[in-house]
Amino acid sequence: IEAIKPNRLKINMNLPEVLSSESNIKAEIDVAWLTGVVAKGLKTELEVTLYNNDKPFKDYPKYRFSNPLLKFTESDYTLGSGTLDSLGHTTLDVQMPEQENAPGMLQANFVCKVTENGGDESITSRSMRFSPFSSYVGVDLSQEEYETDKDLCFPVVTLDAEGKRLS
Repeated sequence: IEAIKPNRLKINMNLPEVLSSESNIKAEIDVAWLTGVVAKGLKTELEVTLYNNDKPFKDYPKYRFSNPLLKFTESDYTLGSGTLDSLGHTTLDVQMPEQENAPGMLQANFVCKVTENGGDESITSRSMRFSPFSSYVGVDLSQEEYETDKDLCFPVVTLDAEGKRLS
């Protein structure tokens, strides 16, 4: 029988809402014991799992923003590690991995692990969009049937990584 231990540390990760592969990110991590005492001198590690995001823009649910010819395999990366200072804080300078062959917007699931001196770990996670590109073209393919031997028109929209219209 395996024992499951609950987290004994409260971990806060401060990250931007939408991440980009074009910029360095400062991941700020603040940690305290659940009793409220500052956790200091503990080791931290930040990992990310990238996976496909089929519906990246909530205002455009009928539009497809990914390239169906490209397949994306879920990928895990270790982004960095550090030690908490006397205030229970550390900042990690993170460079997101290049994803030039991504089919479109990706989802990033960050996992922060903090290791206590006795070896036990507390873990927290946060999921957000990861933008490998600066803009996205979406095509509305919501019609279920299309006539043959006829010119077809498809609604198209161009958005930036935040979901704001460019065209």
